[in-house]
Amino acid sequence: MTEIDLAIRAEVLHKSFGGRRILNGLSLELRAGECLGLMGGNGAGKSTLLRVLGGTMRPTSGKIEIFGSTLHGDKGVRARSRIGFLGHESMLYRDLNPRENLEVFASLYRLPEIDIRACLDRVGLSHVGNRPTRTLSRGMLQRLALARATLHKPSILLLDEPFTGLDDNGASLLREILGEHTRHGGATLLISHALPEVAELCSRGVILDRGAFACELPEMPGVEDLQRVYRQTIQGRPS
Repeated sequence: MTEIDLAIRAEVLHKSFGGRRILNGLSLELRAGECLGLMGGNGAGKSTLLRVLGGTMRPTSGKIEIFGSTLHGDKGVRARSRIGFLGHESMLYRDLNPRENLEVFASLYRLPEIDIRACLDRVGLSHVGNRPTRTLSRGMLQRLALARATLHKPSILLLDEPFTGLDDNGASLLREILGEHTRHGGATLLISHALPEVAELCSRGVILDRGAFACELPEMPGVEDLQRVYRQTIQGRPS
């Protein structure tokens, strides 16, 4: 596999907070054109891993490369610019409207020619483009956060429970966006507690437990088999 094919290479990642170890020597590879499902219970370390891979949090130790370039150091800014991150926090300015929010992020990404209205229309929000963001519903906020995360056409999407708050139409829209991203060679790391979504969207998966990979699935099974493997992995651990 070449560096062009390998979107993320993470080696022996550790992360601790106040003496408590959250990530315990994780190594992971994410290829271009694949969607990797990251599963695990509450407190397993999923969100921490995503933030570390996205460059918003430094690991205590370990190495991360994005398409062959280190995530930190002199080349870190360019490497991080290839990532679209959607976490629990929307990273939106509540006193601005959706159009203004995307204009701010377009400026940060140096995208002067971007069509903001088309970006809003892509996520079904062109009709609320001038409303204060603080007045939007939870589902609309999630759509706008998705528009923000994909504004710069990133090569890698890191998504933490992206279906949260979405209605059926919003969920279908997200599936279309993820499918298009994958078809064009984009890489996705998807955290979701909804195993049917993981089985549908991801080509392989990993189950994280207590900061370590407890199970790796090189091929994604059907939803019933995935649910069985997940239960056995999480419930079968020693207390």
